[in-house]
Amino acid sequence: MRQTAEKILGRKLMPEEGIAESQLRDAEQRLDIQLPVPLRDFYQHVGNLPLFTSGFQQFAAPHELYMSGRKLVFLDENQGVVSWSIDLDNQSIYQSGNVEGEPEWHSEELSAEDFIRLILYYQCVMADSSIQAATPGGFEFGASLIHEELEINEAAQQFFASLPNNWEKVADHNHLLIFWQPSQLVSYFTDDDGEAAELILYTTQHKNLLDEMINRYGFDEV
Repeated sequence: MRQTAEKILGRKLMPEEGIAESQLRDAEQRLDIQLPVPLRDFYQHVGNLPLFTSGFQQFAAPHELYMSGRKLVFLDENQGVVSWSIDLDNQSIYQSGNVEGEPEWHSEELSAEDFIRLILYYQCVMADSSIQAATPGGFEFGASLIHEELEINEAAQQFFASLPNNWEKVADHNHLLIFWQPSQLVSYFTDDDGEAAELILYTTQHKNLLDEMINRYGFDEV
Protein backbone atom coordinates (compact mmCIF):
# COMPACT_ATOMS: atom_id res chain seq x y z
CA MET A 1 0.00 0.00 0.00
CA ARG A 2 2.85 2.38 0.77
CA GLN A 3 4.46 1.78 -2.62
CA THR A 4 1.16 2.33 -4.44
CA ALA A 5 0.34 5.52 -2.54
CA GLU A 6 3.81 6.94 -3.16
CA LYS A 7 3.57 6.05 -6.84
CA ILE A 8 0.24 7.86 -7.12
CA LEU A 9 1.33 10.98 -5.24
CA GLY A 10 4.80 11.09 -6.73
CA ARG A 11 6.44 11.59 -3.32
CA LYS A 12 7.40 9.82 -0.12
CA LEU A 13 4.73 9.45 2.54
CA MET A 14 5.20 11.26 5.83
CA PRO A 15 4.99 9.33 9.13
CA GLU A 16 2.12 11.48 10.41
CA GLU A 17 0.01 10.47 7.40
CA GLY A 18 -0.33 7.00 8.89
CA ILE A 19 -2.20 5.83 11.98
CA ALA A 20 -0.24 4.94 15.09
CA GLU A 21 0.46 1.28 15.76
CA SER A 22 -1.21 1.59 19.17
CA GLN A 23 -4.54 2.47 17.56
CA LEU A 24 -4.34 -0.56 15.28
CA ARG A 25 -3.57 -2.84 18.22
CA ASP A 26 -6.50 -1.34 20.14
CA ALA A 27 -8.82 -2.17 17.24
CA GLU A 28 -7.49 -5.73 17.05
CA GLN A 29 -7.96 -6.24 20.78
CA ARG A 30 -11.47 -4.77 20.73
CA LEU A 31 -12.54 -7.03 17.85
CA ASP A 32 -10.42 -10.00 18.99
CA ILE A 33 -8.95 -10.42 15.50
CA GLN A 34 -5.83 -9.65 13.52
CA LEU A 35 -6.47 -6.98 10.92
CA PRO A 36 -5.99 -8.29 7.36
CA VAL A 37 -2.53 -7.27 6.18
CA PRO A 38 -3.64 -5.04 3.25
CA LEU A 39 -6.05 -3.09 5.46
CA ARG A 40 -3.50 -2.82 8.25
CA ASP A 41 -0.95 -1.50 5.74
CA PHE A 42 -3.49 1.02 4.47
CA TYR A 43 -4.09 2.41 7.96
CA GLN A 44 -0.41 2.28 8.88
CA HIS A 45 0.71 4.35 5.90
CA VAL A 46 -2.22 6.56 4.75
CA GLY A 47 -4.85 6.24 7.48
CA ASN A 48 -4.55 9.97 8.30
CA LEU A 49 -4.59 11.13 4.68
CA PRO A 50 -8.12 12.34 3.80
CA LEU A 51 -7.56 12.02 0.06
CA PHE A 52 -7.38 8.26 0.50
CA THR A 53 -9.58 7.74 3.56
CA SER A 54 -12.54 9.96 2.67
CA GLY A 55 -11.93 11.58 -0.71
CA PHE A 56 -15.00 9.78 -2.07
CA GLN A 57 -15.67 6.38 -0.51
CA GLN A 58 -15.44 6.45 3.28
CA PHE A 59 -13.01 4.24 5.19
CA ALA A 60 -13.91 3.52 8.78
CA ALA A 61 -11.42 4.73 11.37
CA PRO A 62 -9.90 1.80 13.30
CA HIS A 63 -12.19 2.43 16.28
CA GLU A 64 -15.22 2.29 13.94
CA LEU A 65 -14.47 -1.12 12.43
CA TYR A 66 -17.01 -3.82 13.21
CA MET A 67 -17.69 -7.46 12.46
CA SER A 68 -20.60 -8.98 10.55
CA GLY A 69 -20.16 -12.66 11.20
CA ARG A 70 -16.66 -13.43 9.94
CA LYS A 71 -16.58 -10.31 7.79
CA LEU A 72 -14.79 -7.12 8.86
CA VAL A 73 -16.73 -4.07 7.65
CA PHE A 74 -14.32 -1.26 6.76
CA LEU A 75 -15.68 0.89 3.91
CA ASP A 76 -18.90 2.73 3.04
CA GLU A 77 -19.97 4.04 -0.34
CA ASN A 78 -19.97 7.84 -0.47
CA GLN A 79 -23.76 8.08 -0.14
CA GLY A 80 -24.01 5.21 2.32
CA VAL A 81 -25.84 2.95 -0.11
CA VAL A 82 -23.48 -0.02 0.23
CA SER A 83 -20.70 -1.21 2.50
CA TRP A 84 -17.68 -3.42 1.88
CA SER A 85 -16.11 -6.04 4.12
CA ILE A 86 -13.15 -8.40 4.16
CA ASP A 87 -13.93 -12.04 4.81
CA LEU A 88 -11.38 -13.12 7.41
CA ASP A 89 -11.40 -16.71 6.16
CA ASN A 90 -10.58 -16.11 2.49
CA GLN A 91 -9.22 -12.51 2.63
CA SER A 92 -11.51 -11.39 -0.20
CA ILE A 93 -13.96 -8.50 -0.55
CA TYR A 94 -17.73 -8.63 -0.19
CA GLN A 95 -20.36 -5.94 -0.76
CA SER A 96 -23.76 -5.49 0.87
CA GLY A 97 -26.55 -2.96 0.48
CA ASN A 98 -27.32 -1.00 3.63
CA VAL A 99 -30.87 -2.13 4.33
CA GLU A 100 -32.65 -3.15 7.49
CA GLY A 101 -32.06 -6.64 8.77
CA GLU A 102 -29.17 -9.02 8.36
CA PRO A 103 -26.87 -7.94 5.49
CA GLU A 104 -26.56 -10.13 2.41
CA TRP A 105 -22.93 -10.18 1.37
CA HIS A 106 -22.00 -10.66 -2.29
CA SER A 107 -18.47 -11.38 -3.46
CA GLU A 108 -16.61 -8.69 -5.40
CA GLU A 109 -14.32 -11.46 -6.67
CA LEU A 110 -11.26 -9.44 -5.68
CA SER A 111 -8.69 -9.98 -2.98
CA ALA A 112 -8.47 -7.40 -0.22
CA GLU A 113 -5.08 -6.28 -1.54
CA ASP A 114 -6.30 -5.72 -5.10
CA PHE A 115 -9.50 -4.00 -3.99
CA ILE A 116 -7.83 -1.54 -1.62
CA ARG A 117 -5.21 -0.74 -4.25
CA LEU A 118 -8.03 0.00 -6.73
CA ILE A 119 -9.71 2.28 -4.17
CA LEU A 120 -6.49 4.27 -3.73
CA TYR A 121 -6.61 5.20 -7.41
CA TYR A 122 -10.38 5.71 -7.45
CA GLN A 123 -10.23 8.17 -4.55
CA CYS A 124 -7.79 10.30 -6.55
CA VAL A 125 -10.13 10.31 -9.54
CA MET A 126 -13.25 11.18 -7.58
CA ALA A 127 -12.17 13.40 -4.65
CA ASP A 128 -13.20 17.04 -4.92
CA SER A 129 -10.68 19.74 -5.74
CA SER A 130 -10.46 21.09 -2.18
CA ILE A 131 -9.24 17.74 -0.82
CA GLN A 132 -6.90 17.34 -3.79
CA ALA A 133 -5.45 20.84 -3.29
CA ALA A 134 -4.93 20.23 0.43
CA THR A 135 -2.90 17.06 -0.27
CA PRO A 136 0.73 17.34 -1.38
CA GLY A 137 0.69 15.40 -4.64
CA GLY A 138 -3.09 15.59 -4.96
CA PHE A 139 -4.80 15.62 -8.36
CA GLU A 140 -6.13 19.16 -8.18
CA PHE A 141 -6.99 19.67 -11.86
CA GLY A 142 -9.72 17.76 -13.67
CA ALA A 143 -11.51 17.55 -16.98
CA SER A 144 -14.11 15.35 -18.62
CA LEU A 145 -15.22 14.24 -22.06
CA ILE A 146 -18.73 13.08 -22.78
CA HIS A 147 -19.16 9.93 -24.84
CA GLU A 148 -21.04 11.80 -27.57
CA GLU A 149 -18.03 14.06 -28.08
CA LEU A 150 -15.75 11.05 -28.36
CA GLU A 151 -17.84 9.76 -31.25
CA ILE A 152 -17.21 12.89 -33.36
CA ASN A 153 -13.82 14.10 -32.13
CA GLU A 154 -11.01 12.42 -34.08
CA ALA A 155 -8.23 13.71 -31.81
CA ALA A 156 -10.04 12.39 -28.75
CA GLN A 157 -10.56 9.05 -30.49
CA GLN A 158 -6.81 8.80 -31.12
CA PHE A 159 -6.03 9.62 -27.51
CA PHE A 160 -8.57 7.11 -26.26
CA ALA A 161 -7.21 4.40 -28.56
CA SER A 162 -3.69 5.06 -27.26
CA LEU A 163 -4.55 4.43 -23.61
CA PRO A 164 -3.87 0.65 -23.52
CA ASN A 165 -0.43 1.11 -25.12
CA ASN A 166 0.79 4.35 -23.55
CA TRP A 167 -0.78 4.27 -20.10
CA GLU A 168 -0.65 1.68 -17.32
CA LYS A 169 -3.99 0.04 -16.58
CA VAL A 170 -4.25 0.15 -12.78
CA ALA A 171 -7.89 -0.88 -12.38
CA ASP A 172 -10.22 -3.13 -14.37
CA HIS A 173 -13.14 -4.27 -12.28
CA ASN A 174 -16.92 -4.26 -12.45
CA HIS A 175 -16.97 -2.09 -15.61
CA LEU A 176 -14.51 0.43 -14.12
CA LEU A 177 -11.24 1.14 -15.92
CA ILE A 178 -8.49 3.43 -14.61
CA PHE A 179 -5.27 4.25 -16.47
CA TRP A 180 -2.21 5.92 -14.93
CA GLN A 181 0.77 7.90 -16.05
CA PRO A 182 2.96 9.86 -13.64
CA SER A 183 0.80 12.73 -12.28
CA GLN A 184 -2.21 11.77 -14.46
CA LEU A 185 -5.24 9.47 -14.27
CA VAL A 186 -7.95 8.61 -16.80
CA SER A 187 -11.06 6.77 -15.65
CA TYR A 188 -14.33 5.63 -17.18
CA PHE A 189 -17.01 2.99 -16.89
CA THR A 190 -17.84 0.63 -19.74
CA ASP A 191 -21.16 -0.74 -20.92
CA ASP A 192 -21.91 -4.42 -21.44
CA ASP A 193 -20.16 -4.28 -24.83
CA GLY A 194 -16.96 -2.90 -23.32
CA GLU A 195 -17.47 0.56 -24.80
CA ALA A 196 -16.92 3.73 -22.78
CA ALA A 197 -20.17 4.85 -21.19
CA GLU A 198 -21.13 8.37 -20.13
CA LEU A 199 -18.13 10.44 -18.96
CA ILE A 200 -14.42 9.94 -19.41
CA LEU A 201 -12.69 11.60 -16.45
CA TYR A 202 -9.17 13.03 -16.44
CA THR A 203 -7.31 14.25 -13.35
CA THR A 204 -3.79 15.59 -13.01
CA GLN A 205 -1.43 17.27 -10.59
CA HIS A 206 -0.37 19.92 -13.10
CA LYS A 207 -2.28 22.75 -14.76
CA ASN A 208 -0.21 22.60 -17.96
CA LEU A 209 -1.20 18.97 -18.51
CA LEU A 210 -4.85 19.89 -17.98
CA ASP A 211 -4.54 22.65 -20.57
CA GLU A 212 -3.03 20.17 -23.02
CA MET A 213 -5.96 17.78 -22.61
CA ILE A 214 -8.39 20.64 -23.20
CA ASN A 215 -6.60 22.13 -26.19
CA ARG A 216 -5.54 18.93 -27.97
CA TYR A 217 -8.37 16.55 -27.25
CA GLY A 218 -11.42 18.66 -26.49
CA PHE A 219 -11.86 17.83 -22.80
CA ASP A 220 -13.86 20.28 -20.70
CA GLU A 221 -12.47 21.53 -17.38
CA VAL A 222 -14.42 20.49 -14.29
